Amino acid sequence: MILFDRVSQLAKKQGKSLKLVAEDLGLSRNAIYQWKKSSPKAETLQAVADYFDVTTDYLLGREDRKYYTLNDKENRDIGIEAERLLEGLQSGSEVSFFGEPMSEEEKAQMLTILELGLRMNKEKAKKKFTPKKYRENE
Repeated sequence: MILFDRVSQLAKKQGKSLKLVAEDLGLSRNAIYQWKKSSPKAETLQAVADYFDVTTDYLLGREDRKYYTLNDKENRDIGIEAERLLEGLQSGSEVSFFGEPMSEEEKAQMLTILELGLRMNKEKAKKKFTPKKYRENE
């Protein structure tokens, strides 16, 4: 899939025309259509990626993931943090949730919820704090 197709697809998902996207980005009305035959400058490509909240690698077809994902180490760290939080809950001999003692199954579910929440927050932070100059090298 070429750049034009990816941009067209993203615009369609947001209910926007390519002309509107071009105008929002400060490009000529038909600039995006020209990408069928030629590539935009790096700055323009980055602006499009930022506009749609995707990576430049996604736009160029180098990867199929639109967003920033966690690596193996970050996933392990999340598991360790969730375990630590759960152990903190368990240190009081009995873990309660809304005043009711938690069963082992409920504790396992709580661990899963903690991991999911930590993973989502870590991905959000990773995306937010990754400098733009490094974003396309993910």
